[in-house]
This record gives sequence, structure tokens and C-alpha cells, in this order.
Amino acid sequence: MTTTALMATVSAIAALAAPVPAAAATFGATATTPMSSIATATAVPATALSCTANPNGSVAIGWNYAGETPRQFTTLIDGAATGTGSAGTARATTISSWDLFTWRTSTESIRTDLTDTWTTASTSTVRIVTVRFLGIGRTSCA
Repeated sequence: MTTTALMATVSAIAALAAPVPAAAATFGATATTPMSSIATATAVPATALSCTANPNGSVAIGWNYAGETPRQFTTLIDGAATGTGSAGTARATTISSWDLFTWRTSTESIRTDLTDTWTTASTSTVRIVTVRFLGIGRTSCA
């Protein structure tokens, strides 16, 4: 290999090995206002339960509530849930009995149902008495 050819080869290799200046564009980002937020809720029990006798032989159970609006309130009779619940904005429900024969005293409380599984029962209770014979009788506050 001649000197000229050797110099041409070395020059070609040097040209390929030499760093080329980087071509890059600047970038930036703009922060936006968040579109969502997360919060926590606590199931708060109903308080200050009251019982009022109605002229038709039923009773109205009332309560106070100061928490997040729940899905519903459920009436508990002796700790067991009854039928369907009251709307989350309700502050009273009516209790009556249409059994043919009933003679019992029950303890009523109200359960706050934020969701199907996120619930809490009131510590405040009211007692009612139901007396019916052949379908005639009444439910009253004890």
C-alpha cells in the first residue's frame, strides 16, 4: 500500500470517527390544572333518634345526620335490616305492622349506608311496641 493510499484510508477513518455536532430541538412542558381530585368519606351514624305516634297506628322514626350524603338509610329492628332503605336525603321513616298476630317490643336504630358495604349503625335507639290481634291493633312508641 502506498503512502498516499494509506493517508487517504486514515483520513477516511478519522472523518468517520470524528464526532458530529448533535442536532436537537429544545422541548418544554406546561403544567395544567388537575382535572380530578380524590377525597375520603367516613360513614357517620345518624343521631338523636325520635319516635312519634301517627293517627293510623304507625310510628315515625326521625333522626339527625351531619355527614356525607349516603346512598340510603336502613331501618334496623332489633339489629336486623328491614325491607328497602330510605333515600340518603331522608330524615324520617314510617314503621307499621300488618301481621295478624303480633305482640312485641322492638329496639329501632338507623344504619347509614354510604355504599353496600361501607355502613355504620346509630348508637341512638328508640323502642316501639306493636300489638295486633286478627289484624287489629297498632304500633306505638314505648
